[in-house]
This record gives sequence, structure tokens and C-alpha cells, in this order.
Amino acid sequence: MRARLIVVAAFVVGLVACGGDSKFGPNPTPLPTGLTISGPTQVAPGETARFTATARFGDGSTKDVTLGATWSAFPAGVVRLTNPGQFEVVAAGETRVQASYIRQFAPPQTVLAVPPGTFKLSGAVTDASGVIEGVVLEARSGGGAKTTTTARDGKYAFYGVAGAVELLASARGYDPADVTFTVSEHTVRNVSLTTTATPLTLAGTWTFSLSASSPCSDSWPEAIRRLEEPTQISQDGTRLTFRFTAPTVQQSFVGSFGRIAGTEFSLTINFDDYYLDYGLLERPNPTDWVGVFGTAEGTGSESAISGTFNGRFDYYITAANARFPQGVPKGCAADSSFTLKRQ
Repeated sequence: MRARLIVVAAFVVGLVACGGDSKFGPNPTPLPTGLTISGPTQVAPGETARFTATARFGDGSTKDVTLGATWSAFPAGVVRLTNPGQFEVVAAGETRVQASYIRQFAPPQTVLAVPPGTFKLSGAVTDASGVIEGVVLEARSGGGAKTTTTARDGKYAFYGVAGAVELLASARGYDPADVTFTVSEHTVRNVSLTTTATPLTLAGTWTFSLSASSPCSDSWPEAIRRLEEPTQISQDGTRLTFRFTAPTVQQSFVGSFGRIAGTEFSLTINFDDYYLDYGLLERPNPTDWVGVFGTAEGTGSESAISGTFNGRFDYYITAANARFPQGVPKGCAADSSFTLKRQ
């Protein structure tokens, strides 16, 4: 009988320790099956934006989990987290508020931050071949002037615009555009640029040369600090796509893209700092890597182009079996010039 009591007692203790569903212990805490957030979609700088996180469970019940959720906002710089679900609005702009709770992630909520009585002005800049990256736009209004540059998708946005607006757009090789209109609500205004010059034909095989030869990189291997990259250029009107083809170049997802308007050439070698993905990433030997990113602008002919490069070299040293660059790189500014020569 004593042995049987010991066994029963051990069984009961085990149920309690495991949170078993029995009269000897509590029911396990149910896990949520979904999460949503609610709160303002438009706020003004200086205000506090308050959000609520609500968990949904399999039995159809819900629970306010604002205090237990993990909160963030991206991109940074528009709001600052001060308490769970509370953000101080620190600048005009646009961000996405996000929350998670016990492996559930709420769909992000877009929040627009503009001063009272003002609006968002946005759009895209294109030419006959598609969107244009790197276009400088200036919005002049009674509140002063704001300046921005189009992203890779050709889009732009201004925050805090109202009244009569003069919008100017300019890019190398294009005729400038100047249009005036009134902004009394959130407004989308696309801009089309034209060029009277016939673009050069650049499709083919080239060699792209650039370097980082300052004292900053004196200790680096020569194969890291001076690059001669075989390059394949494809062209669609004014649009250029670059593919660096040396055997030691690693595959890139962010890519490198350019434009030729008349004889005016531009190139952007992209970089994703979250995934450490470079538009140009080379591994000349098993332990040495160099990632390059920046912008090039120049002029030339259908056989040679030269100009200025504004960018950076990142040098990584890894184990020979590493599959991607790791750790903190040694970084140096690239030299300010580049050349592109047809093979």
C-alpha cells in the first residue's frame, strides 16, 4: 500500500509541474492564434501616439496584451518608443508600427506624421523607358522649400506640404521639369522627364575599374583595394543593368543599375545592410572579401566612360569555409574616380 501511495503522489506532482489539465493543477495558459494592433493612422510631430495590441484565441475570445507585447517602428526616425504601445512622434514622415506577442506578429500599421493643416505629396518620376532613380526634387511653398531624391523605384515623398506648391525635378541629361499646383489634401503627382539627346548604346562587355588607394587601405591586399571587374551591361532605352562577371564575384540580390541620358551616365551599386548584400561583392581568395557600394556619374562615348565615384569599400576576413561575409568589416572610402572601358 505504501508503494502505491508513493506512485500516486509522484503522478500528481508530475501533473502539477507540467501544468496538466486535472483537478490537482491549473489549466495551461492558452496560446494566441492571432494578433492585431489598433491606433491612429495620422499624427503630428510632438504628439504621443497610443496603440493597443489585441490577441485572439482559438475559442474566439480576445485579450488586450498591449503591456506584454514587443513594439517597434520601421523605418526609424519618425517615432520613438516611450512605453509599451506608446510612441513619441519626433519628426514628419511615414513609418510602420509593429507588435509581436508569443510568436504572433500583428500586420504592421502605417502611420503618417505631418503638422496640422499640411499633407503628404508623393509620386514617381519616369521617362519613356520607366522609373528614374536619383532625380532631385524640390517642393517650394509658403512654408519654405523641401528637397528629396527619388529612390530605386523612382518614387518620392514630401511631408508637411500645403497651399500653392512649385515642384521642380532635375536629373543629369534630362530637361528640368517645373510644375505648379495646389495641395489641399494628400496628393499624388507623377512627373515625366524628357531628353532631346539620343542615348549612347552601351550594351555589351566592359571593364569597370575603381579602387580604394588611400592610407586607410594601405595594409589591404592589392586584390581587395584595386578592382578590375569584367562587366556585362544590358540596356533598355535609358535603363542599364550591370552584372559583374569575374569568377570570384559572389551573387547579389540587390543588384547594380544605371542610366544613360544622352552622354550623361549614372550607376548605383546597391547595398542591403541587413543581409550584408552588396551590388558588388568579390572574394579573390577563400578568406578575403570586399564589398563595394556607391554611386558613379560620368560622361564619355560608346567605348569609354569616366567620372566620379562616391562610395565605400568594406574588407572582411573570414574563415576559409565561410559562406558569406561575417563580422565587422574594415571600411575605407573609395577613390573619387572610376573608368568603364568596352572590351
